Amino acid sequence: MIASLSFLQNFFNEQKYVEAYFASDIKKELGLGRSQLVALAMLLGGDYTDGVKGVGIVNGMEILQSFAIEDGKEGIRDGLQRFREWLDGLDDPLAEEDESATFLSKVKLFHKKHQSARTRWIAPADFPSPAIIDGYMKPAVDSSAANFTWGKPDIEGLRQFCANSIGWEDEETDRVVQPVLKILESGSTQTRIESYFMKYDDNIKFAEVKSKRLKAVLDDVQTGEDAEGSNKRRRSD
Repeated sequence: MIASLSFLQNFFNEQKYVEAYFASDIKKELGLGRSQLVALAMLLGGDYTDGVKGVGIVNGMEILQSFAIEDGKEGIRDGLQRFREWLDGLDDPLAEEDESATFLSKVKLFHKKHQSARTRWIAPADFPSPAIIDGYMKPAVDSSAANFTWGKPDIEGLRQFCANSIGWEDEETDRVVQPVLKILESGSTQTRIESYFMKYDDNIKFAEVKSKRLKAVLDDVQTGEDAEGSNKRRRSD
């Protein structure tokens, strides 16, 4: 289960439940694959970029919906570049089209809703930076194929690190680390991280989406995926 984990939140906060975010759930519930998540991080800001000033999660999802982000580095760059061109542009995509038409492209609908945002949203000068895309798509990770084994923690080193990094007293570090040490000293062969800090329950519910605009985006994503699935089935038939 941990192998498919994307993110843990509130991991060391005893006042809250640990929140686990899985890539498979994010894809199923939000329609976001890895490339779309990278594009969203570049819009909202993350470890490698400050993002586009003024863009929040709802606007970010609407941008992904309107400026299609295809899979892969080029797909991310092309989609965000189209958004950048819209953001920097002065033209009106609706100018040459009858607004009473029964169908408007997603970009034109986006422009109609957000045209005033061009004066408020500020993108970094190098947005969308290929280097930042590479940083997300090819992170520096340990590629060792050696089997993982638990070693005995350097308690004094942990105390110093926690004191220097987060201002913990030695007693606070010991309070967190000692339960793990007791399990290690007991000779347990269990090495999964959730055995020390968490357990998973069945029938966990997903967070409720309260924003009407965000719900509309997600409904559109689900409708598009259903239609794509139907087309694939028809082609295979």
